[in-house]
Amino acid sequence: MTVSPDDYAWLEDDDWSWVPEFGYCVTSISRISLDDVLAALDATSVGTVAGFAALDQAAGRYWENDGPAGDVQLVGFVESDAGVLLLEGNGFVGVSDSRIPPLSAGRDVVAHYRNVNAASRFVWWRDGAPVLDFDAVTGYVEVEPIDEVRARVTEYGLPIDPEVDVEYSWIPRGEFALAERISGFPLTPALLRGELHAAEVTLRV
Repeated sequence: MTVSPDDYAWLEDDDWSWVPEFGYCVTSISRISLDDVLAALDATSVGTVAGFAALDQAAGRYWENDGPAGDVQLVGFVESDAGVLLLEGNGFVGVSDSRIPPLSAGRDVVAHYRNVNAASRFVWWRDGAPVLDFDAVTGYVEVEPIDEVRARVTEYGLPIDPEVDVEYSWIPRGEFALAERISGFPLTPALLRGELHAAEVTLRV
């Protein structure tokens, strides 16, 4: 493995354990610019926020107030040479079957989501179709992967079978590491503390 679940042991530190506990969605979109992602999502830029904790706090107010238009989620964006990373506090734009697959035309999109009730989804789209789609908490598989992909998932200690039990605390480590392995986007505490471009995106399941 080029990246290990142990590389994400920091998710269990006091500073960051709230991320998997209270919900998140992380989405990586390869070989695309921030402007193109914002245009594809019909997103409305609202400035910047100082890190994921501030984004999560601001996003919580959207849920409490049903958003400015009643169905809006605040999303953070980070642009790099590899593409664009989307960060959400207990949001689910990144796993929306109506919003994200079109962005995967000619590229890979990897998203993993967990809400405050531990509902979970890990999905990898390529050219508009899912390569992998499963629930890392329950092991339920929505889209059966090819053997090579299945082997990659189990290499990271994630259940891809409802009959297989895995220590719950291990699962976020495995998800974040698997996402990095597929996408090439590392997620670090420094990135989560850094400035994020913020935009409002209309929720469509």
